[in-house]
Amino acid sequence: MAALAFLLFQFGPKLFGGGKPTLQPLKNESRLVLSSNPRAPEAMCDVTTPEFRAQLTNRGAAVRHFQLLQPKYQVDGKPIDLSTTPDLDFNRQLRFDFRNSAGLPAGKEWNVDGNLVDWTIDGKDGKSCVFTYRDAKVELTKKVSATGRPYELAVEATIKNLADHSLYHSVTVHNDTWHTAKDVKGSMFRQSPNVTRVECVLDDGKPHRLGEGDFDAGKFSDAEHFVTSAVNPGDWYQTAGKPAFVAVSAAYFAQAVAPVAAPTGPVCQLLIEEHKVGDPENDGAIYRTRLAYPGVDLAPGASSTYSVLGYIDRALQGVTRQGTMAWKMVGFWFAVLALLTALVASPLSVVLLAPSGWPPGPRPEFWLAKPDDLAASSAAPLPPPIASSLASSVARLPGGVGAGWPGTAPA
Repeated sequence: MAALAFLLFQFGPKLFGGGKPTLQPLKNESRLVLSSNPRAPEAMCDVTTPEFRAQLTNRGAAVRHFQLLQPKYQVDGKPIDLSTTPDLDFNRQLRFDFRNSAGLPAGKEWNVDGNLVDWTIDGKDGKSCVFTYRDAKVELTKKVSATGRPYELAVEATIKNLADHSLYHSVTVHNDTWHTAKDVKGSMFRQSPNVTRVECVLDDGKPHRLGEGDFDAGKFSDAEHFVTSAVNPGDWYQTAGKPAFVAVSAAYFAQAVAPVAAPTGPVCQLLIEEHKVGDPENDGAIYRTRLAYPGVDLAPGASSTYSVLGYIDRALQGVTRQGTMAWKMVGFWFAVLALLTALVASPLSVVLLAPSGWPPGPRPEFWLAKPDDLAASSAAPLPPPIASSLASSVARLPGGVGAGWPGTAPA
């Protein structure tokens, strides 16, 4: 009888429908493409520095490939490509969406008629790419350029209302990574270097770092963080406070986006979106972070500009400045914190980065457990790359981007 009681207690809820929910309560996400009919061929523009080559596509004016060119980031003589979703238009790095998926407020009209824009490449010089789009309602310009600092890209996007009445936009800037369950599965006494966290670091120094368990189906009932608002459909974890940056971080690489300038400040939002189709090779998750800006009504002829910085790399070096512990980025691009995040188990201390030439706007604050040890670890050899695939995970692909450790084109 005791054994029977235990079995009923353990498995009864599942047998009779009383168990915990297993499917994430994700909202529908608008995925309209603003393009010509028929759709124009895809076009590319490269930004190249001694450290990296970023290939941007006109479809979203976002990163399709990001290759690390330094010898320590090569495998069998070939550069590591940090893009994990190069063939998915809505999952690319640094994609701007001018129509927040939270929806259109009553009485408003969108200034942009799609979530993904097919842009025209209007200028390229090897160090920057200029994208434009124009129709009867809107004029869009987006410039992506190397900053002169290693592994760093600056992005500036401008929206102008061409209509004869006020129109509304609400910008989100995306920063995502895809990994299969196989990628992140560890082995005996060894954690996979691909175990990934999503995080928001606030200007006041407070970090919010979340893993897959924080996005189990039952966790979405946390009304304090999964809020429904004009910028949040209710399935994004949102932190209160002014963000210094949002990031997706793993053991060897991380990627981040930091706000620089905008009409109003953003909030940071996090989501780990599960994709389970019963295929061990293709089940996985998309680790999503984004900056979400409040909506803006543009008068006829008015414009708004949004600027962000993106980084990735793991090479960090501790330095001291005016008696205060700070640190210097030796090289990055979308991320900022290689080898740091929740994967570092020791207590974290606050450090402030203020590189020369940083554009006007917020200075990101970053966390570093042991600066000297971390700097030394940047010379450690990398593990071999692990392929990621989204071949079967098409039930609900998010609007975002892909970059992570170390990616290959989906099968």
